[in-house]
Amino acid sequence: AGDQFLIDIGLHLKKAQEEHEGIAGYMGDDDFCIILPNDQAVISSLQQKIMGYIRHYQGNVGFLPAFGLYMIEDCGVPIQT
Repeated sequence: AGDQFLIDIGLHLKKAQEEHEGIAGYMGDDDFCIILPNDQAVISSLQQKIMGYIRHYQGNVGFLPAFGLYMIEDCGVPIQT
């Protein structure tokens, strides 16, 4: 069930990637990354969708996402940095 949960989170990110011309990926364990245009409405919508999905499980997944935002100003910096 835990693996399916992570797969479903990945599907949310993939959909956001396609809708907003971003780049999404799985980084291992329970870590994901998505690069999107700097649009607060897009970011808030994605956070709300993921949190709604988690609430659907009523806290039984033992998982609470941590969202971190970083604005890329130098496109020469590697993504993993």
